[in-house]
Amino acid sequence: METQAEILARSPLAQEKARLYASDPEYRRQVDEVEEQRRKRIAAFQLASRPVLQDLLELGIDIPNIYTQFLDVDEHIDTVAPLFLQYIRSGLLPDDVTWALVSRLATKEAGKYWSEIKDLYLTETNETVKEALAGTLSVIARKRNYQDLVDFVNTESLGEARLLFLRPIFRYGGDEGKQLVISLRDHPQMYKEATYLTRKLIKSRPAYY
Repeated sequence: METQAEILARSPLAQEKARLYASDPEYRRQVDEVEEQRRKRIAAFQLASRPVLQDLLELGIDIPNIYTQFLDVDEHIDTVAPLFLQYIRSGLLPDDVTWALVSRLATKEAGKYWSEIKDLYLTETNETVKEALAGTLSVIARKRNYQDLVDFVNTESLGEARLLFLRPIFRYGGDEGKQLVISLRDHPQMYKEATYLTRKLIKSRPAYY
């Protein structure tokens, strides 16, 4: 059976790119430049994340990179989460590495660290990291976190990433949560997500107006 990569390599677009690469020096130069930049970004990421990988190794977790599929965060949550949170708090890592650490905590068992991640979200001043924290909180949120989600949405200073909390509010908030999301259909930052989430509800249950 062919792999996905092999199938894509036979596509008309891939074949046209291969033809251009072979015949057009300027196109080849541009492709090589982009690829070189990509390699440099990967190398820089690996170098910056080395302290995290070394600490994980000392804790008995040997992985080649932060994004590897071989790291089961849920299985090792009580080892991984405290370490990742320590590095996130430090503010010493580049944004892309910090983003990676935050995103790896977007997993079921990380819910037990809700308070710690919430505190980081509320105090973080780097917008890139703050958005990542909002994304992780939206994934690990459960019904018990409903009031925190509402508080986030009602705090204008937290910015546009608050729209990520509308989905768990809608899911866990019952009628109250649905009413809240409906009320945000005219919000300048959250109207698209609010409208998308409530489109079927409004059609089927006009009483929610």
